Amino acid sequence: MRKSPKYILPLATVVLLLLAILIFQRAPNIETASQIGGYISGIAASLAFVWLIAGFFQQSNELRLQREELSMQRKALVLQKEELKKISKFNALQQISLMLDSFNSSLTAKQIPNINTVENLSMAFMNGMQSEWKTILDSTNSQEVFDSHVKWLQIESICRQFISTFYSAVRLYAETTGEITLLENDNEAQFVYFGHEKIKDIPHLQQYAGAAY
Repeated sequence: MRKSPKYILPLATVVLLLLAILIFQRAPNIETASQIGGYISGIAASLAFVWLIAGFFQQSNELRLQREELSMQRKALVLQKEELKKISKFNALQQISLMLDSFNSSLTAKQIPNINTVENLSMAFMNGMQSEWKTILDSTNSQEVFDSHVKWLQIESICRQFISTFYSAVRLYAETTGEITLLENDNEAQFVYFGHEKIKDIPHLQQYAGAAY
């Protein structure tokens, strides 16, 4: 089996030390031993320089591997963040769909004349403005005024509930995705009106955006 290059320098150092000890012991006199020692010192100095270079390359390689590992970790974190963002967005859209669909389904049970779905709200609101308010302002019959006022309050109340529900759905989407900026003091009706272009293409909101607008 071929030895790994990282074992060559330690092995060469050990061999050199053993060889130096053996030669020194077999030297015939001190002068010869001194000459051999000087020769071995030169080799040892060269070997130390090689060790220094090898250590530098090893550290450089380790740093490169660490940088690659950190880069991979950053990429993994980015992918994880994107995946979590997609999951959060998906969950938010599911909640939005449930909120608005439930409100739409509840309109039939409220038994308000001419209002069975969200699509009926805008027409009912306009008709109420024209007919009920005309009676309220022009009629001299107190019962007619009272009845028209009650009918108008029903229409206005359900429209306000829808705008509030729709705005809550928009806020949920904005807080989850960060794709829409909402302010704490936003008026619900004004935001729905002026922010129509921002929300009309959002899934599950778009089918109710027209009625809210």
